[in-house]
Amino acid sequence: MQEQTVNHKQTVRNLEIIFDNSKKSKLDYSDKTVYNAIQSTSKLLGISHIQSCLFAIIFMFNIDDNEISSERLINFLDLKITDYFDIKGDIEMLVSKNLIKYKRENGGKNLYNSSFNVNQKVIDAIFNNGSIDDALAQPELDFIQFCSHVKRRVQNNSYKNKSVFELCEQITELENKNINLSSIQYLIENKIEIEERIVLYSLIDSLTDNEHQINLMSLLKEIFGAVDSISIAGSIIAGNQDIEQKKLVEIESKGFVEDATISLTNKAKDLLLGNSANLYKVKVDTKHQLIRCESIQEKQLFFNEKLKNELDFFKASIQNDNLVKLKTKLSESKIKKSIVTIFEGIPGSGKTESCYQIAKELRYDLFVLDFTQMKSTYYSESQTLVKKSFTEFREICRVNERPVIMVINECDGLLHQRISTGDGQSSDHTENEIQTILLEEFEKSDDIIILTTNLINSIDVAFYRRFLFKIRFDNPDKEVLKQIYKSKLSWLEEEELERLSAVELSGGEVDNVVTKVLINEVINSKKSTIYDILEFCKQEKVDKKKTTKLGFN
Repeated sequence: MQEQTVNHKQTVRNLEIIFDNSKKSKLDYSDKTVYNAIQSTSKLLGISHIQSCLFAIIFMFNIDDNEISSERLINFLDLKITDYFDIKGDIEMLVSKNLIKYKRENGGKNLYNSSFNVNQKVIDAIFNNGSIDDALAQPELDFIQFCSHVKRRVQNNSYKNKSVFELCEQITELENKNINLSSIQYLIENKIEIEERIVLYSLIDSLTDNEHQINLMSLLKEIFGAVDSISIAGSIIAGNQDIEQKKLVEIESKGFVEDATISLTNKAKDLLLGNSANLYKVKVDTKHQLIRCESIQEKQLFFNEKLKNELDFFKASIQNDNLVKLKTKLSESKIKKSIVTIFEGIPGSGKTESCYQIAKELRYDLFVLDFTQMKSTYYSESQTLVKKSFTEFREICRVNERPVIMVINECDGLLHQRISTGDGQSSDHTENEIQTILLEEFEKSDDIIILTTNLINSIDVAFYRRFLFKIRFDNPDKEVLKQIYKSKLSWLEEEELERLSAVELSGGEVDNVVTKVLINEVINSKKSTIYDILEFCKQEKVDKKKTTKLGFN
């Protein structure tokens, strides 16, 4: 619109002139005064001449009768029904500009069986000499209020057993009234269908009640009814709907469609809620899980040439610049972008410590999980804890100032071969559900995840093939043991180092030996002899053979 100084006395006069000359006109005008009135109205409202005439007619009828039906408009202009469909596009333009509103009668599917009236804000602006542009720029509701209105319409529609078509009509009309809300514009411009928009609006309204996850079937039944909800739920779970493909919602499927939940992603909250998004995000408490790289104590690790090369290749792959390029190439090649890695080997061989030292070297933070701590007292809650952990990890990756590595220790406790649940054991069913969650998370993740295990042979093959890097940690060989002892007990002679390295120990066991050497020095105020150290090594070997018997002797 090209609105000049606001004085709508002439605007009203122009609308009256157009109206007075429109009856039986078939929208054909020859009088110059009418033409000038049409031209002024067209310039003021930024619409065509035909649209100006239609607006004037609807406006003047509103002043007397509140609304005009399509049939009455046809009769007034002396049009044929076929002529009406020629101007249908002009009426739709007036609706899209929010200059007029419409109401379809008897469930009709087009504008023929409709009634029209002028937007009350436009009428108020004209009669109060206000700015029409300013009036239309002010939405009737803010976005949260809008979503609340949608939810009430959904509930009312369900209560009155009205059709989904009628509901979509109502919500479309409500959207038109609030079309200046950027969130509505975004969804429409991105071609999100009205049915899916209603799902999003309902989810946003639920956030105000602190409900972040909603049962999918319950929500769909309320919107679409029991008949259609099952097929729609199946389509959403399969990822066929735009709201999931565009990562606006997240579906948590627990094996049965009735148990699936739906929630808004943080991306959706940012896009639709703007500056208010953080008020409705699940708060992430990272104090106990996120380990900052500067807090990791630097430690020198020694490995044989083969293992060192594998670790160097892995580190180079996840180094920030390389990782960005790698993800781009994988995406271009349509290959999954997940960097899931497993460190496997005997206890004490340096798997977990390697995770810490890699993070220290690359200046990455660590998000450490221990699945043994996720087995809730109420075992069925374990799935929720696992899912929540990955949600928190993704949120931390999104907001953290530097990359984050997820470390999952002792993963063999949950990645073992799947258990048959035919005996009805709920704990078996729970573990299988957790495995399903993990498979889904590994498949879709493009973040860095490292798992550690002492029991690689027990891990299900479905998981094993998803590990991009499989790095084996064995006991250090003789040369590596010499390097370890020399770095920790620098006063030992070469011959003594040779004797110590002949005893096969893991890196963790060597640490135990060195600790006992230090304890011995504190207690006896003297350095340990080679014989003392060999004895400590012997104790480590004996400890490995000890077993504990339960019961009475």
